[in-house]
Amino acid sequence: MTHSFRIEVDQSGKIETPHLTALAYANGQQYAIVIPTRVKREVIGRLRARGLSRSQASIHVFAAALWLLLRDVIGLATDIAIDTEYIGHEASIKAELVQLAVDAGVKIAPSVIRFTQIGKKSGAHRRAIEAYRGERPADRVITLAELAGLLGKKK
Repeated sequence: MTHSFRIEVDQSGKIETPHLTALAYANGQQYAIVIPTRVKREVIGRLRARGLSRSQASIHVFAAALWLLLRDVIGLATDIAIDTEYIGHEASIKAELVQLAVDAGVKIAPSVIRFTQIGKKSGAHRRAIEAYRGERPADRVITLAELAGLLGKKK
């Protein structure tokens, strides 16, 4: 008998805004990460210097942030519902997230990952907004080294 392990993911503060970004998941438990503004600015600047558009750079950073949020639980999940943030780019975000998992030796079926509206009643939404507003500290603050390390090979 397989257990269903559903995760909802939400973001507060989009990657491309000049504020910190918080991402959180909930599945009974909650976990949040934040990416400080200066870390986002530096990584996006590096990606732009390699010829990526601001939009492409933001999507790569979002995919890497999803990996950093989910890496400890992604292999256990039977359903990962990610809030729709970058309409029209879901396939590339999913492909990049799956590739980051494969690179780390984690098996994940792409069919497990889907994009949908995550409502304001979701625990993931509440946890992301708490971390974004500073009402409750994030579980992890993402560093320039770890984000740049994941994105260092992006073309």
